[in-house]
Amino acid sequence: MTDETSLQSGHSSIQHKWLVRYVPVLLISLVFFSILQFSYDNLQQDDYFHIRYSQMIRQNGPYRTFPWLKRTILADRFYDMHFLYHILLLPLTFGNLIVSAKIASILLAAGAVLVLHWFLIRYEIRRPLFWSLLFMAGSHLFLTRLLALRPIALAMIFCLVCLFLLLEEKGLWLGVMSFVFVLSYSGFPILVIIVFVYALVSSIYYRRIEWKPPVFCLAGICAGLVINPYFPTDLRVLYVQIVKMGLAGVGLEPNLEWMPLGSWQFLLQSWGIFTVLCVIVLLLLLKKKNIGFKTLLFFVLSGVFFLLFTKYSRGVDYFILCAVLFCGFAFSALEMKRLKRGIIFWAFIAVLMGTDFYILERHFDGVERIDNSGSARWLLENTPAGSEVFIANYGAFPQLFFYNTHNVYTMGHDPLFMYEYDKALYESYLDALWLRKDPYPIIKNTFGSRWVHVENISKNRNFYRYMLGNPGLFKRVYQDDHGAVFEVVDTKQ
Repeated sequence: MTDETSLQSGHSSIQHKWLVRYVPVLLISLVFFSILQFSYDNLQQDDYFHIRYSQMIRQNGPYRTFPWLKRTILADRFYDMHFLYHILLLPLTFGNLIVSAKIASILLAAGAVLVLHWFLIRYEIRRPLFWSLLFMAGSHLFLTRLLALRPIALAMIFCLVCLFLLLEEKGLWLGVMSFVFVLSYSGFPILVIIVFVYALVSSIYYRRIEWKPPVFCLAGICAGLVINPYFPTDLRVLYVQIVKMGLAGVGLEPNLEWMPLGSWQFLLQSWGIFTVLCVIVLLLLLKKKNIGFKTLLFFVLSGVFFLLFTKYSRGVDYFILCAVLFCGFAFSALEMKRLKRGIIFWAFIAVLMGTDFYILERHFDGVERIDNSGSARWLLENTPAGSEVFIANYGAFPQLFFYNTHNVYTMGHDPLFMYEYDKALYESYLDALWLRKDPYPIIKNTFGSRWVHVENISKNRNFYRYMLGNPGLFKRVYQDDHGAVFEVVDTKQ
């Protein structure tokens, strides 16, 4: 055999190894996510905003002001909290945006699974395919979030890359990734938790102070905050979102992401990963097996994010990731004899996926029942450009904005952005919505709105009945199964 033939044979062997290792998990994840994503016609709530705003960036460039959130701190000084993420979506902002959004979410979610699979193979974890599939199917709540067109899948990729850089002691690159993380996703403080837990566990395990990772991480984050197209507005908005929204919880109603789940709901939403976690911990205790640094690190991270999960439901993202990594590393450390054909593993995954299909189908049926496109189109066709729409539910904003950028809206994203804009105005908004005071002068004079949108959801029932019962003040001009539009009557005429 000649040297050239040997090289070709080696190259072919490497290609075959890559195909065997990565193509199965990529195909399974793409098919799994595609079936779920195209099982319903609409998008999840925030998806509408992200795909529409990305299209607007492609057409007009980044925005410095955002008049569509008229009564919020974002109107005059806008901060795109997911700037690089929206740039990443630009190639998919052509054609049917709903289909494009679904494709983007599928690719990002599959990308997160693929990077996890690479991470597991890189550290020679046994049964990497099982752990990768457990990651995407082990929690209904996490799967729902992973399938949304939000930077969650991208955050999973960033966390895995940063964990790799930590384990390989590549501090400078960790700083670079921290910088990119800040510009891509407002959830970057999670990286601070990961890095400081790593430094603490490493200092205890190796009995040496690990100061470089936190320094590089914080330097990258500070650079991302300052070398930022939205500096210094980003500092104020992040303070409001992370500190006030997350800790104080000020808002019209509790933001579900910042609320804990009930105990039973907590277990039911993520029973798959909890089952495996309990089995792995029990086996470690029974075998009295000493665990290595990486396994200990992921165990501690799982515990930290478990505590975060019990307080904020959005903590499920990082809990699932770290719990899967802990289970995978611990399973490899146990050196158990191979189960015949791995039937138990694949049967368990099959049950998880079947359960996911059933539960998410019901969840997406609920998503289908929220459709503000009719109201948005009526407002687009029948109201003056730039006229303000008083919205009774801030959660309706993404859909209204997606279908209609012709109007501007009272607020969106979160009520706290209005509260920070004008606390007295926010209280007046609540007075009108909860009927503590006469809504008519508040909507007409205080807000100057001529149009009111009321989404057909339970918390709006009393407000809707009041408006319907006062036709001399509010004239219903549009109605469908999902919501209604009222015109504020000028009583002076």
